[in-house]
Amino acid sequence: MIKNKNELKSVQEKLNEFKIALHKLEEYKGESDPILIQMKKDSLKSFIVEFEQEIKEYEDLKSGEICYVNLNSINNLHEVLIKTRLAYKMSQEELAKKVGTTQQQIQRWESGNYGTITWSKMLDLIDALGIKIPNNYICIRRPKFISTEYSSEALVTASEKVRVRQSLLIIGNN
Repeated sequence: MIKNKNELKSVQEKLNEFKIALHKLEEYKGESDPILIQMKKDSLKSFIVEFEQEIKEYEDLKSGEICYVNLNSINNLHEVLIKTRLAYKMSQEELAKKVGTTQQQIQRWESGNYGTITWSKMLDLIDALGIKIPNNYICIRRPKFISTEYSSEALVTASEKVRVRQSLLIIGNN
């Protein structure tokens, strides 16, 4: 994931280098194992596609083409934070001012995928970026003591039924 202009420039340079290397391989007429040559070409093509996707995502975020980010796992929360900052066209310095820290600290956190941030600063960051999680349910792995016959979807459905019944009781008591 490209996090800033410097990384964008670096990825663009790598992309160019890989395209040149692929072109040289395609033009190569020497005596080599054709399977090895094809493996090298496929590897280069794979990196080229990945670099192009990263560049497109960064540019789409910066241009406003991407208007939502999916938090499908707490493990990618760092990506959501960085993508949100980029989508708001907010510099690291601007975010730092909102959170009450320095641009260098934001840069360190982003470089380390927010692995060293405190929980309270993480909450400040989420608030400064205006991130909202619309679903109040967090899917947890089923503890060993819960029967395997119930899926997480069934548990969410059951808890929703309880919530509806509670709201009906509240309405009925008025």
